[in-house]
Amino acid sequence: MVVDILGTEYTVTRNTSAIEDMGADGICQPYDKKIIYRELKDFLGKDDSLTAKRVRRDQVIRHEVIHAFFAESGLIEYGNDEVLVDWMAKQLPKIQETVEKIIKIDYFEEG
Repeated sequence: MVVDILGTEYTVTRNTSAIEDMGADGICQPYDKKIIYRELKDFLGKDDSLTAKRVRRDQVIRHEVIHAFFAESGLIEYGNDEVLVDWMAKQLPKIQETVEKIIKIDYFEEG
């Protein structure tokens, strides 16, 4: 799949073998314009639920996309801050939910 990151096309691939030796669940390669993450079955442990694996996969995808956004914004230093990127990946759904709630309320108040 190809996604647009601030006007730059990134190829997104689900491929465990490509990152297996890196000890990572996902990677962003800003110079090659690639995001790679593990197959769903390869997240967490064998005994973990499918729901848990999906939660982890979604967090990893958000994490790698944030790396790409920082890179394409010219803020590669921020993208190198794993604590910041991980925090954003974890909090993004909550931030999005709050913004959507405010917009929805505002939309109904306009009419």
